[in-house]
Amino acid sequence: MKIGNCNSLFNIFLLLGYLSLGMAWAGGTLFSDDFEGDTVGKEASLWELAGGAPGKGAKVVQDPLDPSNKVIFVNSPKWVGGIPEGAWAPKDQSYLKWTDYTFEGDFMVDDPTKLFAFNYRARDYDNMMHYNVRRWDKGIVGVYTREKAEWTGAVKEIQHPTKANVWYTAQVDVKGEHHIFKIKEAKDKTDFAKIDPLIEEDVKGTKLESGTIQVMCYGFADNIIVYVDFKDVEAKNKLATTWAQIRRVNSE
Repeated sequence: MKIGNCNSLFNIFLLLGYLSLGMAWAGGTLFSDDFEGDTVGKEASLWELAGGAPGKGAKVVQDPLDPSNKVIFVNSPKWVGGIPEGAWAPKDQSYLKWTDYTFEGDFMVDDPTKLFAFNYRARDYDNMMHYNVRRWDKGIVGVYTREKAEWTGAVKEIQHPTKANVWYTAQVDVKGEHHIFKIKEAKDKTDFAKIDPLIEEDVKGTKLESGTIQVMCYGFADNIIVYVDFKDVEAKNKLATTWAQIRRVNSE
């Protein structure tokens, strides 16, 4: 074989290596759902009960503040016997492999006595990180761990009241042990990069290194998006071609 051919083959292998490396480090949207492709009164097509008491379930409804907008309403606000409040997660089990990502979602509660939470790095209902964005009417925002079906205490809690019948956007940014949590009113167009963290902690001593997301307890949620480094869709714009809707069309 001639040296020139060897060089050509080497260059091809080198190019493939660069492409593979680039794909390994590529960021973008992992999951997005704005519920616009679902039917009001039905269950959200990409979601299922992940555990806990189902209560009255989770259905797609009209936004109480904007009937032209579709949102998900989860309604499992209390323990039933020994079973805690319900949580709903995306059906796709491959999401259990997610490790470091940013998770954003809008939430609203119409009853100030109710609790609402987003979970992340959730392996299942008994092993998850719990981001309690609204703890009843006490105005507490907190981060907790649940492992082997036991709550292992608060990582941190702070006082941060939210109002009933107001849409907020919460963000979790997690990289390794470092967890950053932010909240703003959904109408606030300020980029999250310019919003000060409510909680910023290194969470140590846990085996919760990967997992999916969940919506838990009682309240309305919308514009759920999970991404790495950057978003290549914007759920808030209610785009007709979000990643979740493309999946939905392709699966039909």
